Amino acid sequence: MKKEKKIVFVKDEIIYFGKIDTSNEIEIINNLNKGIIPKKLFSLPFSYIKSVELASNSNKILFKFNESSEEEIIVLEEKIRDEIFEYLKNEMTDFEYELKIPSLISYTKAQLFAILFSIGFFFLSYTAAIKLESGEVLHSKRKITSLIYTIASIGSENVIKLFSVLILIAILSFILKFRKRTETAFLLRMKYNIS
Repeated sequence: MKKEKKIVFVKDEIIYFGKIDTSNEIEIINNLNKGIIPKKLFSLPFSYIKSVELASNSNKILFKFNESSEEEIIVLEEKIRDEIFEYLKNEMTDFEYELKIPSLISYTKAQLFAILFSIGFFFLSYTAAIKLESGEVLHSKRKITSLIYTIASIGSENVIKLFSVLILIAILSFILKFRKRTETAFLLRMKYNIS
């Protein structure tokens, strides 16, 4: 069985990372020093990066390219992870360093959306269930409305039970995520603002 080792390498303002075969590790490292990069390493140019994040309770360095695109490097050893971040902090001259606790909304955005979406869907489904129970006939060709009517068909009491569980799960997810919020080191491209 082939043994692999994680590697992170920076050259010419490009971060290379991935796994290498340990059986020819010395040859790969010598090639890296000569500028020969293995094809299976992922490359991440500094110019693509908008921000770099390192939370004090996390084992990953997070690279953000825009609002919806990101890449992470997982480093289990804290000392090595901190050395990588410190090296990037010194090398990425177009970035400003900031140490702060992320805002509640930016840190728990997905969980807040899940709570609001569940509550909204509950009210729509519950209202439709009440109408169905009073004898009103409901039908729609739109997929989302059809889904609401399908959920409503289980009855108002069951809609309450279903969404109680879903909203509770969303709230628990929010609480767990909120408890993990910790001081985070940021490298921010000078003209990029984190919300």
